[in-house]
Amino acid sequence: MYRGRLERDLKIWVDKGLVDATAASAILGEYDSRPASFSAGRVLTVMAALLVGAAILLFVASNWEEIPRIVRLLGLVALIWTFYLGGAHLFARGRATIASALLILGTMTFGGAMSLVGQMYNMSGDVLTMMIVWFAAAGIAAALFRSSAQVVLTGFLAWGFCGFYLWDHSDQWYGVMPWAPPIMAAIIVALVRYVDAPRARHLAYLMLVGWLTWLFAQYESLHAAILLAAAGLIVFLAVSLPVSPLARIARSAGAAPAFYAFLVCGCYRAPGDPWRDFRRFFRE
Repeated sequence: MYRGRLERDLKIWVDKGLVDATAASAILGEYDSRPASFSAGRVLTVMAALLVGAAILLFVASNWEEIPRIVRLLGLVALIWTFYLGGAHLFARGRATIASALLILGTMTFGGAMSLVGQMYNMSGDVLTMMIVWFAAAGIAAALFRSSAQVVLTGFLAWGFCGFYLWDHSDQWYGVMPWAPPIMAAIIVALVRYVDAPRARHLAYLMLVGWLTWLFAQYESLHAAILLAAAGLIVFLAVSLPVSPLARIARSAGAAPAFYAFLVCGCYRAPGDPWRDFRRFFRE
């Protein structure tokens, strides 16, 4: 779709003398040489990598007791390094799709290995800490290899952390763990810009909206609703108004920052009669 529009625009510009035919052909050639940002083959390859990773973990877990301890440990470490080094080799040869699949396999194996080794040596720790370490490893791999598929996996691991937290602590503030989602969202946005994986930014924005919704549920009141609505409005204006210094940065992310800021601005309200609570708020 975009290529057709670009080709029509270039033809108009050539006819008007704004661009010569040689430059127009070079622009189209450069665009055609870029790797496709989306393809069915790439999606199927990534899905196959996830399924293979799950199969490996299930196989190891089902035969865990029959494998000697030292063989378990060395086998898991060798498997992780094989996947990562194989991905690096394929990236160097320009085989980005297969390389991304190997990176995903390496990251999946790393997470499973943490759980299995923790059980093997009776290491203390909880699942939230494990998810943070897993997220950090995925983020480091995404930055080192500049893999957009790895950025997406990093985003889903952040969602996994939120899911485990809500499973055990949905109605309470548990230590410093509730601060992890906004920090993870900031890391994902940074990876999106560094790696150039624009679609993954929605994972960060949706997680932030969910985190604010959870925060509002903990302190559900008119004060909290007004505070969140005001914060959403301020962010919306900051990323939308041309005079704002943040607008130039947000413009590269399209309409997503403004949309999610507006969503935060308008989706919270206090329980009960809002007008009665509003008058009470100002009387206080």
